[in-house]
Amino acid sequence: MNTDKIIDKLIRIIFALGDLLVNILPEAIVSRLGKALGYIAYYLAGHERRLAWRNINNVDIGQYNKKEKKEIIISACKHFGQMIMELFLIKNIDQNNLSRHFDYENLNILEEAKAQNRGIIIYTAHFGNWEWLGPALSRKGYPTTAIVEKQDYGDKALNDIRRSGGTEVIYTGAGIRKAYKALKDNKILFLLGDQHAGDAGLEVDFLGRTTSTYRGIIKLAARTNSIIIPAYPIRQGFANFNIRFFPAIEINKNLNEKEEKALLKKLIQTTEEVVRENPDQWNWFYKRWKQAKINENKS
Repeated sequence: MNTDKIIDKLIRIIFALGDLLVNILPEAIVSRLGKALGYIAYYLAGHERRLAWRNINNVDIGQYNKKEKKEIIISACKHFGQMIMELFLIKNIDQNNLSRHFDYENLNILEEAKAQNRGIIIYTAHFGNWEWLGPALSRKGYPTTAIVEKQDYGDKALNDIRRSGGTEVIYTGAGIRKAYKALKDNKILFLLGDQHAGDAGLEVDFLGRTTSTYRGIIKLAARTNSIIIPAYPIRQGFANFNIRFFPAIEINKNLNEKEEKALLKKLIQTTEEVVRENPDQWNWFYKRWKQAKINENKS
C-alpha cells in the first residue's frame, strides 16, 4: 500500500470517529468543541494565520482596528471548527427538521426560476457553511448537484457526506460535460465562485482589490440558457443557517469580455455584501489575491 492510500485510509478512519463522536454528544457540547478546535488552530496554524492577516489588512470590509481584526480572524477559526463538526450532521438533515436548521430568505426567487423549466446555477462562495447549502436545497425539494474539485486526500469520505445530504457531485475538469447535461436537463447546480482563477480568469474587483475571477459560470449559463441565482448560507447559530437568495441573473449568448466582467462583478457584489455583514464567516485562509504586494501587519 503506497503512502497516498495510507493517508487516505487514515482520513477515512478519522471521519468515521468524528461521525461517531458528533452524533453521540449533545449538540451544545459539539458546538463548543468546534469553537475550541478553531481557537487552538488560530495559534497552531501559523501559515494560515499569517495569510488571514495579510488578506484582511489589504481589503475593504469596513473600518476595523487591529484588535477587531484579530477578533474577526479568531471568530473565523471558531466558525471553521464548527463547520468540521457540522459535516457529520449532514446525514441527519431531512424534511422533518428543515425548520430547525434553516430559514429561507427570498425563496420565491428560486421557485420562480424553477417554474421556467430551465437549468439553474446557484452561485455561492466559501462563506457560512457552504457544505450545508446542498442539503438545504435538496431536502427542500430542489435536488442539487455540486461542482467540486477532486481532493488529494479524503475525497471519497467527503463526497459520501455530501451525498448523504442529498447532494450529487460532479468534478471540475473532465466532469464539466456532466454539468452541461445536467443544466440542459433543467437541473440545479451549485458552485463556488470566489477562488483565484489564475491566467484563465478575468480581472475583477473583489473587496477593493483586483483579482483573477473564474468566468466559466458565465459561459456555462450562456451555453445552456440557464439562470444564475446567488445564494449564501449565513450562520445564525450552530447547525442553523439563513439561506439568502439574491435576484436571478439572466445571461445572454455571445457576450464580449466587457459584458462578462460586468456580470461577474454583479455576482461578486453579492459575496461582498454578505462578507461585509459577516466577515468572520468567510474563508480568509486562502490566497484569493495573488498578484499584488500586500501589507503583512499581523498579530
